[in-house]
Amino acid sequence: MDLPETVDASDSWQNSVRKLIGSDKVTVHHWRIEPTQAGPLAHTRRSMSAHTDGTHLPRPPDYVALGCISPPSFGGATFLLDGHDLIPKLRVGMAAALREPRWYWRLPGADRTRLAAPRAVLAEFGRIRWWRFALWPVDGVQESVADELDTILIQQQPSVKVEWTSQCALLFDNARMLHGREAFDGSRVLRRAHLWVN
Repeated sequence: MDLPETVDASDSWQNSVRKLIGSDKVTVHHWRIEPTQAGPLAHTRRSMSAHTDGTHLPRPPDYVALGCISPPSFGGATFLLDGHDLIPKLRVGMAAALREPRWYWRLPGADRTRLAAPRAVLAEFGRIRWWRFALWPVDGVQESVADELDTILIQQQPSVKVEWTSQCALLFDNARMLHGREAFDGSRVLRRAHLWVN
């Protein structure tokens, strides 16, 4: 996709997103702003494995927007992996297991034993839902498939790597791209927005 050189800062968020994604693909009916606290791992300086946001939700966000308020003194790059590049690397039996709607995800919050309804990792239209940290495997087969998938993700080269600078922003397809981060030193402040489109 060809991105515009700039997006007018005076434009509304809706118009900016329409320009980036394509006006024929975005219909905004309602924008709901609900400030939420990020999970405990987000408040560490550790690396974060490749994942999609909202694995526990019936419908995870279609897009994720990240904006940098304050970059770290060292490290902290965000990387993106293309999930569509990942699917051909899966064994046939592994892909079939990931398409079964029997994967449980922990709900965010202090009580990490509460689970969302089971969903497929690989869903229709190539949608991907994954975060090993939030997964609750139901048996040894799922544990093995999850470990194998994480190994593939670790070995995959990033499609995009963003070294954060102040006022830098990133918008990506959460149904296709998995994202993660490198460990960092110092303070790193990002703002995140989840976007759902029709």
